[in-house]
Amino acid sequence: NLLALNALMSSSKNPALKFIEVTSADHFDYLGAAHAMIAKKLVSGPLSITAAEVQTAFAEERATAREAADLRSLADARRAGHRMSETKTIRFHLVTRAKGVLQAALLAPEAQGFVAGVVEERTDAKGRPYFALVMKRRQKLGDLLELLASSAKIDALCTKCVAIYNGWDVE
Repeated sequence: NLLALNALMSSSKNPALKFIEVTSADHFDYLGAAHAMIAKKLVSGPLSITAAEVQTAFAEERATAREAADLRSLADARRAGHRMSETKTIRFHLVTRAKGVLQAALLAPEAQGFVAGVVEERTDAKGRPYFALVMKRRQKLGDLLELLASSAKIDALCTKCVAIYNGWDVE
């Protein structure tokens, strides 16, 4: 998407257009956050948007979506019979098409405090290979802040290493 953005910037003759790169996002990721931010700004007066505001809106949207997924995972664990008072092994799932990405993730400082499994090669529904890694940590299910922080830490690791964070479940 960055190549397309640069092509648009160089071909545009309209000085009123502003192009802003959003780190770790594509045009699908960012649309909801951008619409909400622009709507708030339009209500308050003339529209002026900075790159920092755009990046902040995206980061907030991403965190909100991750936390909602975490709450769904916690509800799934409760439906499966796990008690909130129990300390369980939580499995955080990372996937990518490039094996080296997950091998690099194992060495990153963000991986401290987690027990890493083995990078496994798998095949998707179309027969294409991808690689998966499970990072584990023992946690009390009822400690929501710790659970959200662990999920955020793995998500940050995935962003840094260009992997996909595919949520968590209980072992």
